[in-house]
Amino acid sequence: MVPYTDELSWPDHIAPFDLFDASIQIDPYAHYRWLRENAPITRFSAAGTDYWIFTRYDDVVSILRQPKKFSSSHPANAVHAAMNIMDAPDHPRLRQIIAPSFTPKAVAALEEGIRIKINTDFACFLDEGGGDIATFAAKMAAEAICQIIGLPTNSALEFVGWADDASQILGRDTRGVPMTSEVAAKFESGRQKLLDAMLYHVNRARRSSEDTILRRLAVAWDEGAISELEVSNFGALIFSGGHSTTRILIGNCFAMLASDSAWLDRLAAEPESIPGFIEEMVRWKPSTSRLRRTTVDEVTVGGVTLPANAHVRIILASANRDEAKFPNGEVFDPSRDTSGHVSFGYGVHACVGAWLARLEARTLLDIAVQKLKDVRLDHTRQAIPIVGGTGDLVGLKSLFVSMTPKAGSQNLIAAPQGI
Repeated sequence: MVPYTDELSWPDHIAPFDLFDASIQIDPYAHYRWLRENAPITRFSAAGTDYWIFTRYDDVVSILRQPKKFSSSHPANAVHAAMNIMDAPDHPRLRQIIAPSFTPKAVAALEEGIRIKINTDFACFLDEGGGDIATFAAKMAAEAICQIIGLPTNSALEFVGWADDASQILGRDTRGVPMTSEVAAKFESGRQKLLDAMLYHVNRARRSSEDTILRRLAVAWDEGAISELEVSNFGALIFSGGHSTTRILIGNCFAMLASDSAWLDRLAAEPESIPGFIEEMVRWKPSTSRLRRTTVDEVTVGGVTLPANAHVRIILASANRDEAKFPNGEVFDPSRDTSGHVSFGYGVHACVGAWLARLEARTLLDIAVQKLKDVRLDHTRQAIPIVGGTGDLVGLKSLFVSMTPKAGSQNLIAAPQGI
């Protein structure tokens, strides 16, 4: 019999694991480690629903490799029409529309423009002595994804606010998060503004010859290959995914740089090590901590048999620290072999924007390590963690840092290091 999390003998310093506890969402790693080492397969019950939780690397990968046995679909898809909670044939039908924009070659073609823009914006950020690096990263990532999608970049932060609202509504609809009518109305308003903006700009893209994602959505809509609901929600999903996870990744990178000046010194002396630093951060603190699946039929994983229609949570952030796959997995070590980490998913549901996230983070760090004398956490301003939504994101919504530039560094444009 697989135990529930509240039936386990937890140590005094760790409360029983709760899938929907905000304090655990903020910092889940002690819970993940304890579960992985003591109860790698367990269950959690909330509001009459049982959830099966998998924390070992081998079990997580086994589930990711079997999309026909573990469905990504969710009843909320009837409202949200989100590709990430779809199965075949709908998932590949939508994914093929956007995939060409996110290949390594397509992303590499954007590098020069992204580098010039980041260099200019970071110089201004540095002139001010720093600030909220998470908001800076959100704007940077949002502008890049706006360019790819075909949205006006001068509205990027407005779109970010609406996307954050939409995430809260998706969380309510996919995991039953209770909300007052006033709070729900606010979030619904933001979500609707985002959807309306997507439809407006898709209709504008129809009259454009520029090859953007919105233009492709317009063509697919005209051909009857995609519905109006899918058009608006799909555009919103791409934008949300394109900025939120990158914001978290960059915030984590700068938190590490600020925690120990040796990291900044090392990356400045060895800029070729920046990609490894970023990939290790992706493994060590993935933006998306977990994924949901539902069993199609009875299936066995890790020696445990699950019934059909079982609700499953696979913990990516735990799998990435499993000692059986990554020795000393709890330790941040940019020199390690990170191949096989599951932060960007796997197979048909692998993150389509992974190469763009890597490019943005690498470009910013390339520039930052050449310009910065030091970076420190600003302890006069409180960091704000991400809470709520689907509960799957783990990271910082705001992180304030203080920075000092190197002498004569402000006009320096870092040379690219390759994706």
